[in-house]
Amino acid sequence: MQPDIPQGPARLARDVSQLQKENAHLARQLKEAMVTKPSRAAPLEAGMYEAKVARAVLEILTGKPVGFDPRRLDVTDEIQLVRSSDGQHYYRVTEAGCGCKGWHFSSQRYGVGRCRHYAEAFPEQAARNALLIQQIKAERKPQARPEAPKPKARAEEPRDPTPAEMEELKELVTAALKEKHPLFDYVRVESDGLPRLTIRYKFKDDYTEEEETQVQDMIEAAQNLAPKEVHVCASSFL
Repeated sequence: MQPDIPQGPARLARDVSQLQKENAHLARQLKEAMVTKPSRAAPLEAGMYEAKVARAVLEILTGKPVGFDPRRLDVTDEIQLVRSSDGQHYYRVTEAGCGCKGWHFSSQRYGVGRCRHYAEAFPEQAARNALLIQQIKAERKPQARPEAPKPKARAEEPRDPTPAEMEELKELVTAALKEKHPLFDYVRVESDGLPRLTIRYKFKDDYTEEEETQVQDMIEAAQNLAPKEVHVCASSFL
């Protein structure tokens, strides 16, 4: 009586065939996910992907589970997917830029791109871009008209305002700016060392020319109300 022939090779062939079928099925799913068109009700922008699709594709490509709702998905060293503010989408970000409207608006206006997604993915490059944009804005800023000479007053001993006077100045400037300027947030004063009055305006990813003019108007209005010993500035990062 002959011994039974081992079934190892036949079983291995079946397992290989089954694995090939599963790989082909995953490849079809990946292809469908990458070419799926967005619905007409909510078309996606260039470089923008649904969060669930982006995470699923990255899991397939890497074989590793993607954490729940991460802020950034590292595809390669040069390409990241950064989550949008609504949490439902990701923007493709590379060292050359981002696909969102904020990036393209900044690029067209200044020739340098800037947006929140790019800053989160590449903070050092984003900081350099922001510095270039500030320099461009300073160059474009219209020169202030020379003021008419004021009559000379009797020389007085200069002195710094007291804390109480700074608080009165804060209330005066707040009342003058609050109703006229939608970007206005609040005023902060400092009397220790160099007297300083800082206008806090609302933060945005980018500002229109009209809004930038509004910030300059607020600074000029505060300077007209403050003594010359008080340094006036404005910021959105207080």
